[in-house]
Parts: sequence; C-alpha cells; structure tokens
Amino acid sequence: MGIEGERGIPQAVLLTKVDVACTEVAQNVSSVFRNTNVEKVVDTVAKLLGLPRNNVLPVKNYENEVQLEAATSALALLALRQALYFTEDFLEDVVEKRASVKAARGRGSSGGSGEGKGERVEIGSDSA
Repeated sequence: MGIEGERGIPQAVLLTKVDVACTEVAQNVSSVFRNTNVEKVVDTVAKLLGLPRNNVLPVKNYENEVQLEAATSALALLALRQALYFTEDFLEDVVEKRASVKAARGRGSSGGSGEGKGERVEIGSDSA
C-alpha cells in the first residue's frame, strides 16, 4: 500500500513514548532527533509500514508530568505541523485533479451553455 492508503490519502505515524526508547531522550526530549536509538525505531516502523522516514513522527506522551514542558509540547506541535503539511498537500492535489477533470469535460463538450443533455450541474461548487 505504501505512503497512501487505498483512497490516496497520505499516512503518518505518531511514534509515542520515545522517552521509553532511550534514557537520554527521557532526560532531554530535545535530543530526540539526534538519538540513534530513536532513529532505529523510526527506521523499523517506517520499514514495517512501508512509509518514508519523514512520515514517522516521534512524540513524547504527557503521563506523569504535573506541568507542561516546552520541549515535549514543541515535539507534539512539530508532529502536528507535519501532519497538517501532509493534509495541505493532499487537498491541493484533490483541487488540481478536480480542476483538470473539469477542464477535460469542458474541452470535450460541443460548446453551448454547459447544461446540455446528460450533464450534471453541481450546486454550491466553486465553479459558480
């Protein structure tokens, strides 16, 4: 299946509890991207699921903390931002595909008002 599911939707994995993978990360969450143990886990997950490494997003869970920690929150926000980038790219592709389909339909018609026999008119679409 790869990076996209059956419907072409990009997939991402939130790799939680990265602090359990390594004591260094447990002490300093900001070292997660430089840690070889976390890197190995990311590689393993990526290979198992057939995803690129950048689609495996490491995060640390808030479990026992009494207060929010900037580094833990930053890691979660980085993962969220990357997921939003994937979403934005997917939606841009959907819009482009719809535009090309509409353009192809327009070239295939014999002119006229576009409301001829057998054509469907979409109400509330962006073409209005």
